[in-house]
Amino acid sequence: MYFRCKSPIELKSIALELLPEILNYKNVCFVAPMGAGKTTLIKQICVALGVTETDIHSPTYSLINEYHGTSNTIFHFDFYRLNSIEEAFDFGLEEYFGRDAICLMEWPKIVAPILPMPCLKIEINIEEEDRILNTQIINFL
Repeated sequence: MYFRCKSPIELKSIALELLPEILNYKNVCFVAPMGAGKTTLIKQICVALGVTETDIHSPTYSLINEYHGTSNTIFHFDFYRLNSIEEAFDFGLEEYFGRDAICLMEWPKIVAPILPMPCLKIEINIEEEDRILNTQIINFL
């Protein structure tokens, strides 16, 4: 799937279009430069999944946030601060993958060797003021 997003307001409809793929794969990797809109898109995905918490934010320091949607548990990971894959093992990352939940992962490259495959990869690139979103099904990062 390909999207050109000219405004953060458009992310709501993009999140709704992405929902069937997210529900199908459940493990979603967000790959984008800093400030591209990963967390903003994840907020809209959580709302589309029925999350009513108003405090949906990036778990940069806590590494993981848990939300509850209409019929899904959602784990939102931010691996930006991880220095090694061992740190992911230390907080039990692989146990989250074994649960029947949706895992939305920012900065997934460091944990790529333990990601359950296939995953849905959402790549966001910045082109002038627009955001270009591409999705693909991956078997590795």
